[in-house]
Amino acid sequence: QYLTTSKAAVTDIPQPIATNTPVVCPYYAYVVSQNGGYVNVHRGAGDGYANATTASVGTLVVVLEHGLTWDKIRIDSKGSVEGWIRNEYLSQNAPANNAGGDENPTNDAYQAFITSPDGKSVNLRRGPGTGYSVIAAYPIGTPITVISRAKAWSVVEVDGRRGYIRNDLITEAQPAPTATPVPVPTEVPADVTPEPTAVPGSATVWSANGLSVNVHRGPGTGYSNVTRVSPGDVVYVLSYVSSKWAKIQLMDGREGYIKTEFLK
Repeated sequence: QYLTTSKAAVTDIPQPIATNTPVVCPYYAYVVSQNGGYVNVHRGAGDGYANATTASVGTLVVVLEHGLTWDKIRIDSKGSVEGWIRNEYLSQNAPANNAGGDENPTNDAYQAFITSPDGKSVNLRRGPGTGYSVIAAYPIGTPITVISRAKAWSVVEVDGRRGYIRNDLITEAQPAPTATPVPVPTEVPADVTPEPTAVPGSATVWSANGLSVNVHRGPGTGYSNVTRVSPGDVVYVLSYVSSKWAKIQLMDGREGYIKTEFLK
């Protein structure tokens, strides 16, 4: 059972205390092992307790309680599993064989930004791999603190959350804001007559054959007739609802729709 720490809410790793009462001091740590093997996380503060889980070298954990020999930890990458692990192997540095496989990982924290080649948001994950659950997603340009960097993944802190982001999605240069697409105006074909706006005014009914014309209850021949008007009758145009139909008012106050081809 081995750990190595990274500072979070405390300045230094708490020193062992001469009491059996653990000290509550949440901070981050990394699991390490001299032989590179998995480390047992127990259900209680002692080797006699059953295992809650195992942790691989480089696993990021939250130290919840610090005692004389054992620490209570939480492993967010395993779905917030809690357990106990010996604290005699705590250190400030992430292990050289941590997740990502760098022989010389970077452990000095520095400021950076999230980037993305396709412009999409980037996932902050609970572990160094796409199989781990997503903590949150952040847009391009979001400022982050890189806690430690390995070959493929980095441990970062953003908005008070700590997790893993792929190295190719991290940049030290602030990305330029994504340009907003400029809408391209749609040209109206030459053979399409734009719909006229409302032009109130008097008009005279006209027909090529001299016969009376239907006034409908709506702008279409499928609507029933209000009445019929004869060539020469004067009507008042309330509005043009399209290039083919106008809403009119008759001399007796009734309203209806007539084809614009019958007005002049």
